[in-house]
Amino acid sequence: MNVDRFLAHYDCLDAALTLRGFKPTTRWWRATIERFYRSGKRRLVVRKGRRVFASTQVAPRLAVCEMLFGEHQHVTGSPPLTFAFLSVKRDEAAKRLLGVKAILDAIGEPSSPSGMNLELKNYPAVFSVVTANHKTNVGDTIAFAWLDEVCSWSDDDLGANPAELVVGRLTPAL
Repeated sequence: MNVDRFLAHYDCLDAALTLRGFKPTTRWWRATIERFYRSGKRRLVVRKGRRVFASTQVAPRLAVCEMLFGEHQHVTGSPPLTFAFLSVKRDEAAKRLLGVKAILDAIGEPSSPSGMNLELKNYPAVFSVVTANHKTNVGDTIAFAWLDEVCSWSDDDLGANPAELVVGRLTPAL
């Protein structure tokens, strides 16, 4: 991936959204995003406080930017690429789809909701809600995954936080 080009697209998306009434990405988040993409690493772990716009602002913008400009290869004839949001509660993860839909509407990118998915009309991509459960089957190709509030995940069957198992199930699909 050309990091400079991706970050320029992110900045253009951010500016376009700001003109349409969205809050701009904070300097801290922008610097964190840039540091991550320039690092060449595949996972970013952020320890942060509450109400810092991570899930409502950063997650949807990064997911849309990855979908539009992330240079993810789709194999013709295969299912669409999945841009997944995981949380301990499906309804909590589904809130990320509201942010994605608002962004897509603001930039004129047609999409349609389908259950816990948001399907794009012009791209082989779907934004999807996945429950953070170690039994969840992730069979499609995941191009992007946002794992929300991992420290509070719990599983009654395990009696423990299933994050390691969930990530283990998710990783082969990435």
